[in-house]
Amino acid sequence: MGALLAARLAKEVKKILDQKCSTRAFFWTDSQVTLHWIKGPSHRWKPFVANRVREIQSLTDPNSWFHCSGKDNPADLLTRGISVDALTTNSKWWNGSSFLRQIDFQTKGLDEAIPERVYLTEMRKNSNPKEDISLTLTVTKNNFLENIIDISNNYVKLIRVVSFLYRFIHNCRTRITKIKGPLTSQEVSHAENWLIHSLHEREFYEEMRKLLAGEPIPMKSKLTPLNVFLDESNIIRVGGRLANSNLNEKAKFPMILPSRNVLTDIILSHYHKKYLHAGPHSLLYLVRQKFWPLNGRNNCRRIIHECVNCFKNKPITMNQIMANLPRDRVTPNYPFNVTGVDFAGPFFIKFKNQRKGALNKIYVVVYVCLCTKAIHLDFVTDLTSQAFIASLKRFFGRRGKCAKITTDNAKTFVGANAEIKNCSK
Repeated sequence: MGALLAARLAKEVKKILDQKCSTRAFFWTDSQVTLHWIKGPSHRWKPFVANRVREIQSLTDPNSWFHCSGKDNPADLLTRGISVDALTTNSKWWNGSSFLRQIDFQTKGLDEAIPERVYLTEMRKNSNPKEDISLTLTVTKNNFLENIIDISNNYVKLIRVVSFLYRFIHNCRTRITKIKGPLTSQEVSHAENWLIHSLHEREFYEEMRKLLAGEPIPMKSKLTPLNVFLDESNIIRVGGRLANSNLNEKAKFPMILPSRNVLTDIILSHYHKKYLHAGPHSLLYLVRQKFWPLNGRNNCRRIIHECVNCFKNKPITMNQIMANLPRDRVTPNYPFNVTGVDFAGPFFIKFKNQRKGALNKIYVVVYVCLCTKAIHLDFVTDLTSQAFIASLKRFFGRRGKCAKITTDNAKTFVGANAEIKNCSK
């Protein structure tokens, strides 16, 4: 603090003396620690010392500071204590130190070496006096679309924000016909087109450049199989064969959405929540009414997989444990001992001897052995009980009688069962 007061005092004195003569100031201190601080770079020291050293270096030349011992310092007389009588006769107090009158006093420097641990106590941590610090500043230009998307992950909110931005720009340019009130459908549609167009410029720059020039897009592009084209808003749309259909234009030629993109995920999430957390197939169908996301099926599955509500409320289907198989189906026996019967058809046939005859309808009677899974096929011309009994007689004649026959409750089988029981009585 004393060195700082001396530097400030020297500044005021020089203002007065410089008007009459050229002056140069020299400073002495008996503190070698202070002298090391002044002669060193100010950024090395802690804030309290660094701020004062910086001011001293700005007011004086660090090379004009020298060291004097305590016995040669007149100010040391008062700090150590001296009587008034001794002070009045003290030559050092009235005339200064004797070395000041020497011609080569400027060469007087540090007489003694001082340990570094003494003056380095005020050094900043991790401060190396021999280390040069280089800072590199990287400036990146943010895309406006990214700034808009960072506002919210709600697609409706993004559309409204862009719509109001366009309204603000329009009202600033036009003082007469200013737009007020709720957003119109034209403003919302224009904002949505701008979002998709900006997305295409960023993700499909090369394809857009080729399409604007009327040239075919690169063969390696993902858009090549989609027969894409640019509409009046310079938006890439999917071509196709639905131009003559009754669908609206957005469904005929949906807008392309890139895969694994933030805006694409926002749109898919919007449709997923809008339609009550639709499944992957329903979500893809709903989105394709207006957009065509690349790799859409996988993206829809990923969006649903990342949906917290769907994860919490995902139903777990219960699988009924099947009962034990009947004894007849697991006990080895000769084929068709236990048989199941059913009809298949109708089928239409034409007889060989009828060149231009009409088609005749037939049915196939399927006999299945419930133990060995052997199959026997027979044909009937109708589904009457008499036709089935005739087929059953042929089956018994070929395969032998059965111990048990299993059928459903079709009228043919019910009638045949009643007729057989009547015959057995």
